[in-house]
Amino acid sequence: MNDLKRFFLFLSIHWLLGSLLFLFVFGRQFSFDTLMGNPLTSSFNGTHIYLSSLLATIILFLIYKNKLAKQPYPYFMFGFYIGNLSLVILFVIDAILQNNLLWQWPYFLQILYVPFLQLIVAYIFAFPFLSLLPAWGAAYCLYKWEIHGS
Repeated sequence: MNDLKRFFLFLSIHWLLGSLLFLFVFGRQFSFDTLMGNPLTSSFNGTHIYLSSLLATIILFLIYKNKLAKQPYPYFMFGFYIGNLSLVILFVIDAILQNNLLWQWPYFLQILYVPFLQLIVAYIFAFPFLSLLPAWGAAYCLYKWEIHGS
């Protein structure tokens, strides 16, 4: 299967599972308010969520497109990496929109480590599983698609 088809298959399943999980966890009204929110505000909204998962998928597909084997473990790790990287990108987008960065030496270097600290703190409250579960599900579907052919 060509790489572009795999990319769009993974991304569409990831977005579908993520939207369904978000709808299931937070309810219909809050989910639609969040997903249809203004992208220029500093709060989390659908544009930020989908953009971060798109960027994470692009980056990791470029790195791992030839390393996915016929075993499920590389796909599981691929989903884990995409889930975590999309959260890190989401935290970076949020920090830029909230203007939390000081663009002076050496303070701007905090953009390199603060999103990872936020990710570690988020694991305490189980927030990353909202990103990891759809990524794992999409990676499993991609694995099954690769095994059984297109």
